[in-house]
Amino acid sequence: GKLQKLDANFRYAEVEIKSATLTTINSKYSETTVKRLARLQLDSQYDEFVIGSVREFVNAGRYDDFQIDSAWSVKLDSRYTDIKINYLADDVDLDMRYGDAFIGSTAPQLSSMLMKGEYTDFSVRINPKVKYSVEAKGRYADIDFPSSVKMVRKEEIGSSSNYEGSIGSNPRARIVMSTSHGSIDIR
Repeated sequence: GKLQKLDANFRYAEVEIKSATLTTINSKYSETTVKRLARLQLDSQYDEFVIGSVREFVNAGRYDDFQIDSAWSVKLDSRYTDIKINYLADDVDLDMRYGDAFIGSTAPQLSSMLMKGEYTDFSVRINPKVKYSVEAKGRYADIDFPSSVKMVRKEEIGSSSNYEGSIGSNPRARIVMSTSHGSIDIR
C-alpha cells in the first residue's frame, strides 16, 4: 500500500520506497530508490538517490548523487553533490559548492530557476514554449545562452561577466543563475 507518512533515519543501508506522501529522511552512506513521493525532506551525506517522481524535494546534504526522473519543485543546499533532473515542472532553487546540476527538460508552465554555485557547472534545457527572463553572473565562468535570447545587458570585465535578457514578450518564468569557477549552459 501507500504510506501516508514516513520518518526514517538510516546509515549504510539499501532502501526501496514504492510510494509515500510525506517523507522525512536522515541518511548517510546509503543507496535509496524511490518510485513516487509527494514530498521528501532529506538530510543526507554520502548518499545515492534514484527517484522516479516527486512533487516537492527539499535537501540539505553533502557528497550526494541524485537522479530524479520527474519533479514539480526542487530545493537543494549542498556541497560536493551532483543532481540530475530529467523533467522539471515548476521551480528549482539550488545552492551548491563543488558539483554539477543538469535539468534535461522543463514544462511549458515553468515559473523559476534560481541557481547559485561555486566550482559548479549548471546545464539546463528549457522547453521552447517557455517565455522567460534570465540573469546570469559568473566569475571565472563560461556562460552560454540560446541565440534567441534578447540581451538587455552584457558586461564582461576582467574575469567577471554579467548578462540579462529574455525570450518572448511578457516572460512568465524567471531564471537567475550565478557561479564562480564553473559554467552556465542554457538551451
